[in-house]
Formats: sequence, structure tokens, C-alpha cells
Amino acid sequence: MSTNNEDKSAIGGRWRAERARLSLSRKEVAVACGRTQQGIGEYERGVSMPGGQALLGFSGLGADVNYILTGSRCERQKVDKNTRTLSDEQKQLLDLWFQVPETGKAAVFTLLSELLPYTEFADLPLIPIDPDRIDDMTEEEWEAHRKAQNQALRDASPAMRKRDRERRKRRLQKEKEKD
Repeated sequence: MSTNNEDKSAIGGRWRAERARLSLSRKEVAVACGRTQQGIGEYERGVSMPGGQALLGFSGLGADVNYILTGSRCERQKVDKNTRTLSDEQKQLLDLWFQVPETGKAAVFTLLSELLPYTEFADLPLIPIDPDRIDDMTEEEWEAHRKAQNQALRDASPAMRKRDRERRKRRLQKEKEKD
């Protein structure tokens, strides 16, 4: 990659902006990047260019390396500019979300919307899906998993069984009224 002083200056400015966005000190960034505070200052002033180790270390703190190098934000950074305020569990959930291919995100939304009525029973176990198979699952397999999950939830909760009985009863009453 050939760089001129203008490139160095732009990259340095974006490096400094990322450090400010993450509310990090030069010292914190220097430790993560294996550099000195003065070295970080040189990046920010456009005196020198960060190498792979520095970029990797800074990305580990939440910096958007794509933005630093190109000026364009990654999808991940657009969604969550403030990851430092998220819990570890929320960060883990976002990490999983970004691993789901675009074609699978609709299935995730469907699954979540199906489970939403059962959130009052959040302590109940879920039937896991093998992450290695998730991309290869057919619609029929997704439907079978959804049905199995719903059945497991119904079996695990007397309140759910009661609610399901009431729903069936109302559905039967509506069918009788139609006749």
C-alpha cells in the first residue's frame, strides 16, 4: 500500500477520532497495540502509519479498523458505536448476530418472535441448534426445530399448558360460532 502524507494525516485523524469515540487514553491504546504513547501520538499526527499489530490491538479495544483505513464504517460499528456500555452478554449476542449470514437473519427473527410470548418463562432451557449446521438447515428443519422448541416449552410449564388449553378452547368456540 503506497501512502503519501495526506493518507497518513487522514488515517491519523481517524485513529484519533476512534480513540476519542471509545474514550480511551493514549496509554490504554499503547498497551493494547504494543507501542509507546509517543508512537500512538505519531499515528494520530500522521507522522507514521500503524502496522498490523497496532491495528489488531486497537481493534481489540473496539476500534473500527475499516474506518481508520478507509473512512467507511463497518456494519458492526454503525449498529453499536458504544459497545463499552453493553453487558458482556449483550456483546456476545451481537457477536453471534454478526456471524449469521443475511439469509439466516430472517429465520432468527422468526424464532425470536415465536419465543417472545414465552419470555416470562426465560429460565426454561432452549433446544440448541448446532452452529455448524445453521447455514445448511432447510425450511422444514427450521419448522421442525421451532415446533420441537415450542413443545418443549409447553411441556415444561403448567402455566403454558393452561394457556394453550384456553387458546384451543377459544379456537373451538370460534369454529362452532362460524358453523
